[in-house]
Amino acid sequence: KVLAPLRNAFFRNKGSYKEVNCKVKRKYLDYLLEFDFYTSIQIASKAKNKGIENTLLNNSLKLLKSDEYDKIVFDVGTNFGYLSIVWANTICKKGKVYSFEPHPLLFRSYTKSVKSNQLENNIITENVAVGNELGTIEINLLSTSSNTLDIESNKKNDKKEKVNMITLDYYVEKNSITKCDLIKIDV
Repeated sequence: KVLAPLRNAFFRNKGSYKEVNCKVKRKYLDYLLEFDFYTSIQIASKAKNKGIENTLLNNSLKLLKSDEYDKIVFDVGTNFGYLSIVWANTICKKGKVYSFEPHPLLFRSYTKSVKSNQLENNIITENVAVGNELGTIEINLLSTSSNTLDIESNKKNDKKEKVNMITLDYYVEKNSITKCDLIKIDV
């Protein structure tokens, strides 16, 4: 508690994370990638030094590697979008990544990364939640992790926002998507 104001001064901006542009240079299997990644200071450090979800990325790339680079990936709970950016630069170069992130601040950072890396043709960004029915849900705006629905956090937090919720079935049908190679869900 004593150090919280100091931590917040360095890592937060008006109750939320401070956004930075991290230049990532990383190798996954045979793919050497360089890309801009807009994120929080803490995640930027991790992305630059260790990478994010390395095992998941390497396994998915190994499983889906082909000469066509035409894979279709659904990234549900995109967060800052690191995985989507890697997939768009590798197995989905001629395919698509459909990404879903309900948190408006995370979505804003993520779309900056997509634009900065000129991936608008490969990544379809959707600022919605994905669930088992169509409707709206209330999310915790102070959280930037996958616990935006956490009941205990929400009891202490009055910064909430209602967001639209869709189902994957609805989205696939609405957009006439006929193929899916991978679904990543982190909500």
